[in-house]
Amino acid sequence: VARGDLTDIAIVIPAGEIALPRFFLYSDNILRATASAVGVGLCTLEGNLEYEIIGRTSSLSMVKVNATCDGAAVSGWLAVDQGAVRNPAQLAIPVTD
Repeated sequence: VARGDLTDIAIVIPAGEIALPRFFLYSDNILRATASAVGVGLCTLEGNLEYEIIGRTSSLSMVKVNATCDGAAVSGWLAVDQGAVRNPAQLAIPVTD
């Protein structure tokens, strides 16, 4: 709670943007078309990289990410146990399965 005369307080405009949820993939893995470990593979994603998370399953077993496969932008599914979720802003990740 601020108290006192605040008329001469500088207005600080925040810089930067909120960090979106990311998935750090530990090793090369197949990006799936559906939220299933046996779903059709779209391509193999390179490990040791982060991918933007755009959704998750209700059971939290898989995340949907944006990636690039053979030069084309795609969205697909990765098993959560194949990497780590990074969400420093603690944004809600929508259930999209």
